[in-house]
This record gives sequence, C-alpha cells and structure tokens, in this order.
Amino acid sequence: MGTRCLLFIFLILTWNHQRVEAQLDPSSALLLRSGSEDPKQNPWDSSRYIKKSNTNEKSSRMEGRKNKNSEEEEEVPKSTIDKVGQKSESSSSSNLSSSEKTEESSPSESEKNTVNKADQKKINGKSTVDDKKDSLENEKIKEEVSPSFAAQLQNLLLGGTFQQMENYKLNLKTEDSRKNIVELSLAPTLLYTDAHSSYWYRKWVSASPAYSLGAQVWVSPFFGVQIDFINSLDGSIPASSSNSNRVSLDQSWFNAGLQWRKFSGVQHKSKEFSFGLSFMEQKNEVAGDSTQRVSTKTTGVRLNLALSLPQSPETSWQLGGFLLPIARHQEISTQIKLSSGTKNSSSLFGVWIGATHLLDRHYKFFWRLQEIVEQNRFEGDASHSDPVNGTTPNGVSVFTGTSLFILGLQWGG
Repeated sequence: MGTRCLLFIFLILTWNHQRVEAQLDPSSALLLRSGSEDPKQNPWDSSRYIKKSNTNEKSSRMEGRKNKNSEEEEEVPKSTIDKVGQKSESSSSSNLSSSEKTEESSPSESEKNTVNKADQKKINGKSTVDDKKDSLENEKIKEEVSPSFAAQLQNLLLGGTFQQMENYKLNLKTEDSRKNIVELSLAPTLLYTDAHSSYWYRKWVSASPAYSLGAQVWVSPFFGVQIDFINSLDGSIPASSSNSNRVSLDQSWFNAGLQWRKFSGVQHKSKEFSFGLSFMEQKNEVAGDSTQRVSTKTTGVRLNLALSLPQSPETSWQLGGFLLPIARHQEISTQIKLSSGTKNSSSLFGVWIGATHLLDRHYKFFWRLQEIVEQNRFEGDASHSDPVNGTTPNGVSVFTGTSLFILGLQWGG
C-alpha cells in the first residue's frame, strides 16, 4: 500500500515536470541543460507542440527556395535557351540594321541646314508669288469697287454708263420726248424794258417785238448742252432830253452752257428737275451816232434751275429761274464818252412760268412768261452833268427790268 502511494506520487511529479518543461521558451532551455549536452537533442521535448521558428530558420528557408529556383533554371532545356538566344540575336541584329538604316537615311547636320535653306527659299518664293497674286487681286477688287476717275466723271456728267443709258431708253415709251437727242425751238416774243435811274443818260423805256431761238443737244437722257438767244426787233428809245427824237435800240440775250436733269421715274408723267451752269451776255446797243446815249453790256456766269410738273401725259407746268450774282457791267461809248461812276457792282436774276403741250414725240407747243432784273450800282462822280437838272451825280444806281412773253414751237428728234 505504501509503495503504491509513492509510485503514484512519482508519476504525478514526472508528468508535471515534463508539462512545465514543454511550455518554457527555447532560449530558457539553455539554462536547464548542461554544456556537454547537444543542443539539437532536447530531452525534455515531447514533440507534442510546434515551436516557433526563429529568424535564422527563416533566412535558411529563403536560401533553400533560391537554390530550388536556380536548380529549376538549370533544368530548363538548352533548346529553349538557344531559341531565346537566337530571337534576341535576331532582334538585336534587326535593331542594329534599323539603326544603320536610320543613320544612313538621316542626313547630316550640314545637309539638313542646306535642305532647310532650300525649303525656306521655296517657301519664300511661293509666299512672294502668293503675295503678288493677292496684291493683283486686291488691285482688281479696288478697281471694281472704286471706279476710275474717267468712270466717275462719266457718271457725274452723263448720269451713268452708255449701257445704263441705253437700258434706260429701252424702258421709255415710244412717244416719250426723253428719247430725243436734238431739240430746236423758235418762238416769237414780246418784250418790254424799263430802265429806271436818277441819271437821265441811263433812264429809258422800250417796247418791241423779238424772237427767241433755242437749241438743246442731249448727250444722254440726263445731260446736254443748251443755247438760247433772244433778240429784239425795231426797238428804240428817246435820243435827246430836249426833243422827241428817238434812236434805235437793239437788245439781245445770249445764254450757253451745260444742263443736267433728273426724273422721278420712267413713266410719261414723271416729274423733271433740271439745273445747269451757263455763260450769259446781255446787250443794249444804240446807234453809233447818238450824242446823249451809250450802249451797255453785262456778262457773267449764271446758275439755272427748272422744274416740270406734268398734269397729264401731254401737258406740263414749267417753273424756273436763274441767278447771276456777280456780273461785269460796261458802258460802251458812242459820240459821247459817258461814265456813270468810277466803278460798279452788278447782278442779275430772272424767274419764269409757263407750260408745254406735247403734240407727239417730235413736236411740242410751249409758252413762257419771264421777268429779268438787272441792278447796277456805281461809285464816285459821273463824267457828265445831268442834262435835265444840270448837276453831276455821285453814286448813280440803275434798276432795269425786262418782261418777256414767249410763245413757240419745239421740234425734237
């Protein structure tokens, strides 16, 4: 009985000792074993638990894996290695050949510079040619947009190009007088002139028949040349202040210049506005043997305006006038050398109203009532004393008004 108890206690102690030894850290095993024992053999290791591997074991494992990989690489067949080598050689040779080709194909820096210069020259040459073409095209466009001086002058004078004028005529009716190129007129005229002045030598009144002539040449429907001439017939004025003798008087008006006209449309009843510039000369000529009368002449450039207002295809009202703001007035000597002053300032203006009746394209009947006014202002003393009051006037003024009634016929073609 006692032996059994001891044996049981011994077994329990040995079992607990092994249990404690197995749970110790491997590093503490060195303290439990003697220096003579082999560290690889652990008498207390029951092998029932897996111990943790240290860092040395990990490194050894990594070296083992590397060795296995190297062995596997050594085991790769030579045929595959040869194939891979051949491929690498072929690729390297192809790379070398391509690099040689690129080296052969790529020019040197000097060649590149020469080529670039040549290309630049070609580009510059092309650019200069293109610039020249652009400049020529721009000049053509400018010529088309901005017409030449001759074209502008033609538009100003004629009212358009010849083709435009022909097209305009084609749009007119057959009996329209705007198709006429030449128009001639002849009209008997009655005129009455009253020259009013405080100086007897320049004071007179005359009434006489006259005739009027006119010509118009239309270069285009809008531009033409106009000439008018009026001359009195059998006119006379008092020759002396002391008796009733009379001296012959010849009155005339000459007018020539340019005329432009505009129309409101191509219809036969279109309104017409005309304007122009002309040279005018007016004369009052007495007989050369007169002892108390002198001849006079007034000249200058006048501005003409006219308006036509159609009332029907055949009848139109006519309104117009002219202005000569600065005129040259002269006294022409006869048997007496007379001067009303040292110098003078003169001007003229005129207005008229009338009507036209169109018979057909070639013939037109017209009438006109016209008034012409001339004013002369002298400075200084007159050369002769007044035969009526015996005084020598200073600052003589003359106011001359002429009334005309014109009734005539116009032909055009």
